Amino acid sequence: MPRRTAHDVGRIRTKLADKIERQLQADGFSVRVDPADLWPAQGRWRSDVTMDVMPWEGQVELDRGFGYRRMGIGSWETMTDLCRQERTLRITFDGLDFEVG
Repeated sequence: MPRRTAHDVGRIRTKLADKIERQLQADGFSVRVDPADLWPAQGRWRSDVTMDVMPWEGQVELDRGFGYRRMGIGSWETMTDLCRQERTLRITFDGLDFEVG
């Protein structure tokens, strides 16, 4: 079995990307989500909750009638917690970024 590297996209990011894409499409957005564009926080930001940094961030491609544009996305919940939830994701859009909760 080949050894995984830090740049491999794992099953959590793949599952989260699919879940985000399905939810945004259900909300009426034309969107593409690549799992490689979702990044977990690294280093101290990953383990120190006093740093006030989102556990993960990323980008999605959103088509608003003029072609696809990259938009920011992030959450205060971890990727694993969002994937484990059976309920639909609550995704808010403020004109510049999406926030998943």
